[in-house]
Amino acid sequence: MKFSKLIYLLGAGASVDAQVPDFNRVWRDFEQHFGWSQKFDYLPKGNSGRALDVVWNYVRDAQLHDPSFNDFEQLCKDLHTEYDMCLKNLTETLRTDEPLLNRMRSLMRAEFSIRRRFVDLIEVDFDDLLHRGNLIEQYSAILDYANGHAVDIFTLNNDLLVEWLCKQWRVSLADGFDDEGVMDPDTWASYRRIGLQIRMYKLHGSINWYRKDHNGPIAKWPSQKSIRGLFKRETAEIPLLKIPLIWPGLYDEMPEIATWRRYLHEALIRARCVVIAGYNLRDPVIRKIVENALSTWPKPTQRRIFIVCGSTYGKELSEFIQKINSCGHTITVGTNSDTFKGGRFPAVLRVPEFRSQVETALLAD
Repeated sequence: MKFSKLIYLLGAGASVDAQVPDFNRVWRDFEQHFGWSQKFDYLPKGNSGRALDVVWNYVRDAQLHDPSFNDFEQLCKDLHTEYDMCLKNLTETLRTDEPLLNRMRSLMRAEFSIRRRFVDLIEVDFDDLLHRGNLIEQYSAILDYANGHAVDIFTLNNDLLVEWLCKQWRVSLADGFDDEGVMDPDTWASYRRIGLQIRMYKLHGSINWYRKDHNGPIAKWPSQKSIRGLFKRETAEIPLLKIPLIWPGLYDEMPEIATWRRYLHEALIRARCVVIAGYNLRDPVIRKIVENALSTWPKPTQRRIFIVCGSTYGKELSEFIQKINSCGHTITVGTNSDTFKGGRFPAVLRVPEFRSQVETALLAD
């Protein structure tokens, strides 16, 4: 498969201007919504209350060991892992264990409650965006370097911002799904359409993905509106069916995404310019893929890596920058306060200094 010379790798920061929260903002919302910051004076009665108590107890125990603990993704992974362990124990014992079954039900409802709130938070207010025409124009900067070729966007985001923008721009989008809305990651027939302008690979799932059955292929809901109706019930009997596959960490259980990871590696090896926007490389699997691919670039080279991020960033991104610099490659880091006149992604793509550097890199051997 032939990839574009310019590759985008997008994290939560790339959707900030569309009011989509990152995990830090999600955690702050959950503290208020679920009462994690202080014990409830009362818990809702019934199943919902027991589920929230499971979540609260987990956060309380984690913060006893680390008062600064606020890792939303780790919380989700641990709850999901405990559910899987309970299910395994129940299967191996081949007997009814009522306490274990009750624990599984509470974990299942906790996952459902958190996932429902997470969907609410990452929904994009498209009506609001329509009244912000400058934002639609701003994001169109990702097409500036296409030169008649498809643009490859690898994203860790679950929202539908790119899909919606493509409709506003009236450009074609290939996302790995066939005309029936079923994922087909192996053939990628849709990626060979004439006139295709954007190819998107969602490496951490999407708000509109679901499985038709436990062993069936991933399918997608056509709109945010159709997703919201899935969460009208107070609890879910089967949490992984018919509701979005966006539980953090769940993507590790999706073999279909392994194909996209392979494509990411191939695309980065062939790229002349890589733009990493709003992503701190916390996922160790993705980070290793990126590091291994970029280490294959020739030396010396005019190829360039651009990182657009906030004014501060974590140790994972700092370590990544040091490692790539040690390979002899050029990394330009632009924060919200320095190199590119405070430009955030994607507005930074049109800053003259940035633009000239990208155009030079795209001509590299």
